[in-house]
Amino acid sequence: ENVGLYDWMLGYVQGVERAGANTVYAWINGENPWSDPAKAKELSRSLKNNYDADMFWGCAGQSGDGVFQAVIEFREENPDQTLWALGVDADQYAVFEANDKEDVAEVILTSCMKNPVGPVAGFIETLQAGGKIQGGKITCGIKDGACGIAENDWYRAQASAEAQQLVETAKNEIKNDQAEIVTAYGLSIEDLNAFLEAHTLNYQAANM
Repeated sequence: ENVGLYDWMLGYVQGVERAGANTVYAWINGENPWSDPAKAKELSRSLKNNYDADMFWGCAGQSGDGVFQAVIEFREENPDQTLWALGVDADQYAVFEANDKEDVAEVILTSCMKNPVGPVAGFIETLQAGGKIQGGKITCGIKDGACGIAENDWYRAQASAEAQQLVETAKNEIKNDQAEIVTAYGLSIEDLNAFLEAHTLNYQAANM
């Protein structure tokens, strides 16, 4: 549990609510939560069994492999349900497909991506043009091409037209400062807990 993960969570929760759905979450915890695919798989199965979850997003490094394996099994067990996983940090569909792991790639609808290359390229262009870069912390987002989702051919073919339009609308509203986005950065523990209590199905107090 850390502010970075809470920021991912708050963004995801707000997106889910725009789609008229609900969110449930679990922490892997343990000594090495980033490298425990077995625990991630176990928790995914718990979310499916207890909450009938149909979309699974593992923001936990290599532990995410357990989430993907769980969704592969869920599909075999529930052929009449639409069940998906989401990737994190990079286009994980493309990564698994390039490594001949189509069975994993095909359960990943899209991935939430970090893209530091965009802002860095912008800094370089500014310097090459003789400009200056402001000091201190610089916050970048969708406006700067610093984050987004993987809108590859697989996503375009598998996501519904309605879902893709929701994404486009949200992106445009953010770029045009028409959407109020709650971030975990700078949020007090009390306000964070209050937000999660109001916006998730199985609220747990934060110990950040």
